[in-house]
Amino acid sequence: MAEAIVRHKTRILDLDLRAYFDNVQHSLVLEKVARRVRDDDVMQLLSTMLKATGKKGVPQGGVISPLISNLYLTEVDRMLERAIETTHYGKYTAIQYARFADDRAPRRREGGFMN
Repeated sequence: MAEAIVRHKTRILDLDLRAYFDNVQHSLVLEKVARRVRDDDVMQLLSTMLKATGKKGVPQGGVISPLISNLYLTEVDRMLERAIETTHYGKYTAIQYARFADDRAPRRREGGFMN
């Protein structure tokens, strides 16, 4: 963030995907995973984990949820990477981004971290 400010990137666009974890489409997740994973047992386990949440969505706070979120949001990353390439001028860029699939950030308190 400090580097972006030094480079005069001082405007922030904050995108919050409302109810993100509740709306992940299982078929899209399974399709994306199947492109790289050829293990039927792994695919069956993932399918079972997804079905446990109903017809769509992933368990918020679940151990697999961050992985699924990152996989699911890859297309958003690709779009932003294209925007960076399109707007760059020499060594400078007009856009930088950081994506977080979780809505919590660690905060420091005296003696350690807090939730």
